[in-house]
Amino acid sequence: MAQRHTIRLALLSLFITTSAFIIFIYAVNSYDPNIIMPIIVLFIMGLFIGSLLSSILSTWVIILLTTIGSSFLVFGQMLLPLPSKLLLILVLPLVAGITIFNRSLLGTFSSKNVNRDQIERYIQHYNQATKLQGAYNAEKMYQKIVNFIQ
Repeated sequence: MAQRHTIRLALLSLFITTSAFIIFIYAVNSYDPNIIMPIIVLFIMGLFIGSLLSSILSTWVIILLTTIGSSFLVFGQMLLPLPSKLLLILVLPLVAGITIFNRSLLGTFSSKNVNRDQIERYIQHYNQATKLQGAYNAEKMYQKIVNFIQ
């Protein structure tokens, strides 16, 4: 049941990513068609930042680039309408955040299947309540210690 839930979440997040791309392109076309290329470049940068960098590093890169970009757009001599400026500011953080979310969902889904045998082996050999080895392994270890002492 949990695996189905994870697959649904992963597919939903991938759908949200593609929907966001379509919505951003539509919004750019409706507001100002001159900024289509910067939006696409920021979208691709967000995909790369979210998928290739670690979470903490990508968070700092997003904060830094958003601060620099918004300061250029607000304090600079940009002759763009306000909705275009907001789109340029919000594209990178939103796309990178959605990509980080996708990566974490797909990562947990793939790691569950890979480590299942190791998890079952650990549960068999260790008591979960005490975090100690099971009776058979404890008896084996006790015999080794007794033999070593003698």
